[in-house]
Amino acid sequence: MKRHLITVMFMLFGCYFSASAQQQIKGKVKDIKGAPIVSVNINLKDKEGSILSFTRTNEKGEFSLSIPADSKELTLEATTIGFEKKIIQITEVNKSYDISLRESEINLKTVEVKNRPQLTTNGDTLNYKTSDFADKQDRTIGDVIKKMPGMEVADNGKISYNGKGISNLYMGGDNLLDDKYSLGTKIPHGAVDKVQVIENDQPIKMLRKNNMSEDVALNLVFKDEAKLKVMGEIMAGLGAPERFDGNVNTMLFKDKLKFINNIKGNNIGIDPGNDLTSFNMADYERKLGNDRPGNLLSAGAAGVPTLPQSRTLFNKAGLINLNNLYKISSDLQVKANVSYLYDQRDQVYNKFSETYLPNQTIRYSEVQENAINPQRLKANFNLNNNAETHYLNNSLALDYAPYSTNSSVTINGIGAFQSLSQKTFDISNEFSYRSVQNDQTASIVSSDMVNDLNWDKSKVYADATYEYSGDKLRATLSLPFSYNNISYNDITKSLDKNLNRFFVNPAFNLKYQSGIENYVTANYAFRNSLGSLDDVYQGTVLKNYRSLFANDAPISESKSHSAGLGFNFRKAMQMFFFNVSAGYSKTTLNTISSYTLTNNIQQRIVLPMANDMESLSLNANASKYLFKLKSTVSAGVAFSQTKFEQLQNNDLLPFTAQTLTYKTGIETKITKFINWSYNANLAVTDNKTTGANAISTQFQQLRQQSSITATVFSRVFLTLAGEHIYTHQASQDNLNYLFADFNARYKFVKLKTDLQFGITNLANVQKFEAINLTANALTSGTYYIPGRVAMLRATFNF
Repeated sequence: MKRHLITVMFMLFGCYFSASAQQQIKGKVKDIKGAPIVSVNINLKDKEGSILSFTRTNEKGEFSLSIPADSKELTLEATTIGFEKKIIQITEVNKSYDISLRESEINLKTVEVKNRPQLTTNGDTLNYKTSDFADKQDRTIGDVIKKMPGMEVADNGKISYNGKGISNLYMGGDNLLDDKYSLGTKIPHGAVDKVQVIENDQPIKMLRKNNMSEDVALNLVFKDEAKLKVMGEIMAGLGAPERFDGNVNTMLFKDKLKFINNIKGNNIGIDPGNDLTSFNMADYERKLGNDRPGNLLSAGAAGVPTLPQSRTLFNKAGLINLNNLYKISSDLQVKANVSYLYDQRDQVYNKFSETYLPNQTIRYSEVQENAINPQRLKANFNLNNNAETHYLNNSLALDYAPYSTNSSVTINGIGAFQSLSQKTFDISNEFSYRSVQNDQTASIVSSDMVNDLNWDKSKVYADATYEYSGDKLRATLSLPFSYNNISYNDITKSLDKNLNRFFVNPAFNLKYQSGIENYVTANYAFRNSLGSLDDVYQGTVLKNYRSLFANDAPISESKSHSAGLGFNFRKAMQMFFFNVSAGYSKTTLNTISSYTLTNNIQQRIVLPMANDMESLSLNANASKYLFKLKSTVSAGVAFSQTKFEQLQNNDLLPFTAQTLTYKTGIETKITKFINWSYNANLAVTDNKTTGANAISTQFQQLRQQSSITATVFSRVFLTLAGEHIYTHQASQDNLNYLFADFNARYKFVKLKTDLQFGITNLANVQKFEAINLTANALTSGTYYIPGRVAMLRATFNF
């Protein structure tokens, strides 16, 4: 015990002598006005510059440091951001040192950021910075979206992200244009800060908590300065021979008021009606089962050749397109979309067609000269209340579409003139109301639809949806029940029938999140469908000058099974996107169309006969941004196969049609002032029958598009674009077409005006021959197209 006590005493004395051997130095740091400075770094250094101890000043600017024993030639160093560094010599240990610091500017070295991320993620939202992908020669946000990895813009303007078409293009979070978003891609890219991809988009607020949506939408986030005033452009152009082009566009994107109003007209082959394309309406109407009877008659006019419409169209067209949205409150808004299209089109066309049957070949030739006048007046008025606890939407839609055609036709040497005028008027109102219920009750929504065209159709339906959402697995089961009644009569044919059907059309969707940025999807659906008025009229109808149609069967009924499987993968920071999908469907019908073909006319009659149609599809697509090359590269492959039966001239022919398509593309910046793009698409089509006298047709087409753009002296933009089409079909001559265009644009910065000169179809190609291949028919058509056209345009931006 005594020994432990002595040890403890020695330790205590040792600590005391150690403490006594160290001394303290104190002080205070102030600015030149005498105010204390907080968190100043105080370093105690020896004569070699080594730090012996350090501390920081407290809220009063005071500091205290321990000085080791036998230390000599010491210095105090005081440093902090925003003040000059100060060093003082220690002369006396017991002295209090007051240090005064003078403010100073901070000079930061230039930092160059290389390969910084151009894509950020936040939950289900991806953000593309517009300025990262835009070049000086780009004018609209549509030009920039084409360059973004993972994005694809089709020839008709439809935008897809990682293989899936977008549901909407929002403007600052608001749905101004619905799915008619072509006009939205004309917004100047300089007004857009970033483009957001919203996966699992759910526009209804009350459903976002348990969001099961699989839709993908884009949202344009505008710069603050773009929200302050009205923007737009005025463009006028004249050209030869006798060409004009004009456009007036105004837009505003304030939080409460948004509008895009446009007036345009031209006769250079550009269809202004493309701005009215509704990219998702067909899927929406098919989902509702709200199909209207189509026109029974047609002029038999030639179809559209497989070229961009601007190269083939002789037109004189104008469009007024007004889109306005006003937000009364954060949840309540009103919207009006009104448009009127007027168009005059001329078409000259030669066609030779062959249809191959086991024991004969049907041939005919024809010449057409068509004058077509489509018009369309559309108006949609919408009231929307989108709150956290309820949702109300009411849309009143008016659609009036007069369409007239005057044709001079010669078929197999026999001439005729025909005139057809059709006027379609459609009025509808869609009302939807949803609310959150907590009392365990259920609501049933019903809808009746009547079309009084010697045909009455009514439908009452209810849709039950069951959803499961876990950490990685999400599943949805939809069970729509419907009661359908169709009655139709024709006194002249002693026809009076009534059909009642009760349908259950289940659909199941599953999504498994296999990784942070990749997922697997699976789906199955069963669908019952009924035919239309076109299936039941028994009197012969001269549908056009070479087609007689009639029916001798009940209403067509079909039952279809469809299943699909997909995998989506992405590495957002590396800007790599990949998707692969497979689909299969089988449809059973109770009727078949029987065709009787001769060299001058075809007759169709619908007969009661069960038959099946099977379809298989496989798709794979990839897109990658190469940082070092500043390029977006893409590639894809698609396979489709369809098996079906045709009844022609009393021969029942089983057909197999399959198409294999390859595509690739690149958008690259060769130098700081030269950009290059290239796209190629190769399609290989093979159609054949089975049996002793098997028929087989093959068709290959390669389409290549390329353009190079150069920026000269920062204000001059030169573009040379080319398109090459190669077509090969057995027993036919190969077809080769090369189109080239040149465009020069000068930008007057102070005047906010662009002066543009362009020549399209430099080679002055005036005839285009196209081959159309179906199951057992080959059609070779010659279209007369506009030749070389030169245009001078002036565009003023405000």
